[in-house]
Amino acid sequence: MSQKELAEIAAALASEYPGGDKAGTAQEFQSVVETVLPPLAYRASLTIGRGVEDVTETWQLIREGSEGLFEEALKKADRVKVIFVASKFTNNKLIGEMVTKQALEIARRGKEN
Repeated sequence: MSQKELAEIAAALASEYPGGDKAGTAQEFQSVVETVLPPLAYRASLTIGRGVEDVTETWQLIREGSEGLFEEALKKADRVKVIFVASKFTNNKLIGEMVTKQALEIARRGKEN
């Protein structure tokens, strides 16, 4: 996963979040995404094991019941922002697929090692 791609996800999230400090908000969102990516990558690896590697299909599978995966992020970011990211991941196809693409890349790298 590249920092550039994480920054793009964070910027997309911040652009939809009300408030003035978009740069600071993006940094918090990036922290949330970085925290939740490992458990999402694990879920993505399970879909790969079942033969599913399409980003959209993987997102649809890994988003179900994913709310609990965001609990660890509560230690690093404001609750409202964590809930915002979790909601966007679950309900917004663009954001969901951006995050899922990163999770799939991590999962694929893990399977190669």
